Amino acid sequence: DGGMNPDNINCSSYKTAGVQQAITFLGIGIYPNPSSGQITISGKEALGNISICNSVGTMVYQNNTTELQQNIDISANEPGLYLVKVGNQTSKLVKE
Repeated sequence: DGGMNPDNINCSSYKTAGVQQAITFLGIGIYPNPSSGQITISGKEALGNISICNSVGTMVYQNNTTELQQNIDISANEPGLYLVKVGNQTSKLVKE
């Protein structure tokens, strides 16, 4: 599939700096948050590696893109807290 093997990424190593109301870090935006369906991740530069892990550390999404924006459908995921990692930046996402 050309993508990275999700088993090689350790979700438990993700670090977050407190809960932010508006999820914007180093020019990366994740919206809407909370969400029950599709989210959009956007940046000023190529997003690169994107991965999403659930609260127990299981990767539920992984992609590597050169795009400035990525739409991701999370409607099939269980409600709860997710960690979204874009490059080396991690943020929190709430799935309703």
